[in-house]
Amino acid sequence: MENLMEENKFKQWLENEVGLKARSSRDVISRLKRANRFINVSLFLTSDHAIAELSHQPNFQELSYHTKSQLRRSIKFFFKFRDYNSIVNRISEKN
Repeated sequence: MENLMEENKFKQWLENEVGLKARSSRDVISRLKRANRFINVSLFLTSDHAIAELSHQPNFQELSYHTKSQLRRSIKFFFKFRDYNSIVNRISEKN
């Protein structure tokens, strides 16, 4: 995440819009940070591009199937949040 404010918005979105519990939302954020150690997730246009790049990282390939799945899931949530946030910002700019 780029900053603490963005991280808090993401956490709230995960809980309010996705329906995750507080602990699960913290886990998603933690996994997104872990994925960011392999690649800079926010530089990609889509989750598919980010996941493809992540999949090519040698250290990522060494992780368990379960861990890789969780990291991919966190990236997908991040991109859904980014899209949602973009739409909300455009609507608020019009009003």
